[in-house]
Amino acid sequence: MKRVHLRQLTVALGLLALGGLLPISAHAEEKTLRLSHTLGLYMAPLFVAVEKGWLDQALAEVGYTLERRVVESGPVTTEAMAANKVDVGQVGLSVIVTTIGRGLPAKIILNSGIAGEGVIVRADSDFKSLADLKGKTIAIPGKGTMPDFVVRIGLEKAGLDPAKDVRFVEVAPPDQKQALFGSLVDAMVAWEPLASDAIRSGGRMLAYGQDIYPDHQHDTIAATDLALKNHPDALQAFAKTFLRAQSWMKDNPVEAKEIAVKYTGMAAPTIDAAWGNILREPNGIPSLESTQAFADFLSKWGYVKTKIDAKSIIDARFVREHQ
Repeated sequence: MKRVHLRQLTVALGLLALGGLLPISAHAEEKTLRLSHTLGLYMAPLFVAVEKGWLDQALAEVGYTLERRVVESGPVTTEAMAANKVDVGQVGLSVIVTTIGRGLPAKIILNSGIAGEGVIVRADSDFKSLADLKGKTIAIPGKGTMPDFVVRIGLEKAGLDPAKDVRFVEVAPPDQKQALFGSLVDAMVAWEPLASDAIRSGGRMLAYGQDIYPDHQHDTIAATDLALKNHPDALQAFAKTFLRAQSWMKDNPVEAKEIAVKYTGMAAPTIDAAWGNILREPNGIPSLESTQAFADFLSKWGYVKTKIDAKSIIDARFVREHQ
């Protein structure tokens, strides 16, 4: 039997690969970035980036494909992060600060939305300000959420003690409108576009979140520590494309709203009404001040047991590099 030397075999295999006869190519090294997000209006830049094909293109340029999953809420994303099933995801500031405070190895990498909440009452109610809610029942999405945070600040500014002067009940966001119009609660606190949807259904805005606490960060993009270590090129491509889409939205609001209607499933008038209530940071840099203020709130109200330093949970390198 004729023996083939190892060196000869290696050379032969290399020639076959060059000739396209073996599946050895750049595609074999392609990696996947696993993304999780809701269909809320805060993700309008992502919808644009996906619709236009920009995100797939940007990731392909650094050797990645996108695996995208749609979830109902931020906690679903953080649970998937903890189980190493998601690399990067959209998470409300309240959720990511709370879960990182409880041990989730992740960092905030991008500010994806400012404000966007509202305190809504029935249109025929006599309430004229937050001070009028003394002794009343208020629906919030959950304890420690941004709506909970914002309304408590508003009540304190109005001279009320949130712990004594009102009653909070936790109502899932999709059910808040029914609770309000069924007179089960006197007011509801929701984010967009649910706030505008409630107003179009017979509600009235009593106070905007932006007026209560100006320029506070509401929504974020967060990445796991493993993703930060193993997929920095993909995260850079993601952040760059998100900001590209956000900038495009500013110049093309009509088409951007049409894309948002397609992805959220909300009526066009609702999206149009909600559009200006969500503000966006042009450079996407997470707000250290806003994050720290919220972390202190969580500690004050006992939602987290440890003191959180906002500097330790933010990694803004990808948006800073984009400037």
